[in-house]
Parts: sequence; structure tokens; C-alpha cells
Amino acid sequence: MDGYGWAHGVLDEAVLGGAAAGDIRHYVASLTARRYERLEGDGAERPDAFTPADIAATMSLSLPWHGVAALECLWSRVDQLNDLLAEVAHTPMHDAPAAAYAPDGPVDRLWQALTETPGIAAPVAGKLLARKRPHHVPVYDPVVLDVLGWPEDFWQCLHSWFAADPGRAGQVAQVRADAGMHEGTSLLRCVDIALWMFAKRLNVASSAPGSVI
Repeated sequence: MDGYGWAHGVLDEAVLGGAAAGDIRHYVASLTARRYERLEGDGAERPDAFTPADIAATMSLSLPWHGVAALECLWSRVDQLNDLLAEVAHTPMHDAPAAAYAPDGPVDRLWQALTETPGIAAPVAGKLLARKRPHHVPVYDPVVLDVLGWPEDFWQCLHSWFAADPGRAGQVAQVRADAGMHEGTSLLRCVDIALWMFAKRLNVASSAPGSVI
């Protein structure tokens, strides 16, 4: 997609530039946030329902949760949110059509519903989405967005990076292998970590809410 060339260059450098495997190894060895995708089977046991384990997993990323938000997510709005979640595909982003991330598409509808829920800010909504659909939706993180230059549409930016060169998915898979990550770890998670660690090396401010991936 036009307009994301600069961000794609950052992705190439951060993810495919040679340092990513070491960055991911360091992250996995030293940060408790790595528990996010593994707590209670990474959300796969109830793929179409938000659960207390999903809330606990996002809290492992130092995200604040208000009691009202948890009640809304798990009780008051549970049917609406779970119905919207069920509409979101599990297809890996590099195999998904761009339409999957279009305005008013399945991902966007759930995103809007989550961010309209009292107490759920954008970083929390993004990490809940990525927790439930780790191969389809990347983690939304202010530091990652900052290092990418705050692209107009984060999902389309990353999708178009994969689409512009189908070989990139295989290259990210190789980074995952070189980092010693489990094959079940999504390529998007590897991209998330590599971008965040790259940003940390560039001293991109990490004090913004939700800036631990």
C-alpha cells in the first residue's frame, strides 16, 4: 500500500536486519512480559471468548485494568464482544486479504467495541485482540507505533509489508527459529518484539501507557 514505504524500511531494519534474533532471545530471557502469550494456553482453550486469563495476561504487560473494565468485558458486554470476536479470522496476517483489516471489517468492529468499553484504552484493546488472534492481529503498542512513525493504519501498514514481498514471512520464520522461539509463536509476535527492542535501542520513550509488549 502506498504511503508506508518509510515504515516498511524500519520493519526491514528492525526485523530482518540481523539483530532481531538476539533481541528476541534477550526479551524472552529477561522480561516477564513473555508470559503474556503462554498464560493458560495463550487464549486458545476458549478462542472465541474473553476470559479472566486474558485479562491476567494483559496485566503481565504492566497494563492497568479497572474493575469496571473487567466486569464490562466478562459480564455486561460479554455476549456482544464474544460474538464480534468469533467473526475475526485466525488466518495468519501474511495469508489474509487486506479487506480483513479494512474499516468496518471484523477486526475493526471488535476494536471499536473494545475501545468504546469503559476503562479499556487502545493499548489494552490491542493486546486483548493480539492475545486472542496472535497470528492475525499484531500487538498495539505506543513505542512500536512511534518507531514506525505513527502510520495512518497500523494493521494495513504491517499487512502491506508482508504483501509487498511474500518472502518476508519465511524470513521472519527464520528469525523465530534463530531466536529459539517455539514454532507455535506467531510471526507477528516476533515482529512485535523485534520492533520494540529496536525502539529501545534507539531510546524511543517507553513511558507511554501500554508500552510493554
